[in-house]
Amino acid sequence: MEKKVVLKDMEPKDRVSYIWEYYKWYIIVITFAVIFGIYLIFSYATRKEEVAHVLMVNADLEAVSDDDNRMFDGLLSDNGYNTAKQEVAVNDGLHVDPTGVGQNNYYTFSSILTILEAGGADVYLADPETFDLIGSTSNLKDLSTVLPEDIMEKYADKLVYATDEETKEEYPCGIEITGNEWTKETGLYSGECVIGAAYGDARNGLSEKLISYILGEGESH
Repeated sequence: MEKKVVLKDMEPKDRVSYIWEYYKWYIIVITFAVIFGIYLIFSYATRKEEVAHVLMVNADLEAVSDDDNRMFDGLLSDNGYNTAKQEVAVNDGLHVDPTGVGQNNYYTFSSILTILEAGGADVYLADPETFDLIGSTSNLKDLSTVLPEDIMEKYADKLVYATDEETKEEYPCGIEITGNEWTKETGLYSGECVIGAAYGDARNGLSEKLISYILGEGESH
């Protein structure tokens, strides 16, 4: 008959070895569960309210950072938001070839369209070719309904136009910002770049303020 193991009779190091040998998977699973539970609690406690969404397609990979959601904290603070609890969500990880083919390219472009059609972006930036593709899908606003007249007049020679599918009339859906101070400071677009307004649900005119800020016309610049 096998002798029953009594842990208290073992030497400390033998006791540890015995427990690990026979119960290591229980220990691993329980430890993982505890760590995952702490992570969920921490994530929930520190999660910020997203008050606006900025979608940047084909941003320069070298400049993309995990801290990009803090890019507009100064603007938020100036407008009465608590940046410890609220943020502008920045999605700058999508890259697509506007003239390319292939399954991955198709899926990425579909993802961009899905975000815009679902109201998941308030401000949209991209290189001119990709911007034009999106502009042709009627997912961008007429900027004259978003920005003040004086800004529209100031950037009249940099406006990008799209055609309304129903009326067939052209309307300004973007402004070229290639080489402006914001693109230089962030490094997110070293090449050509266009900015426009999408159909998100940003509160209190944040779309206008964000675009004005990027143009260099708003606060905290």
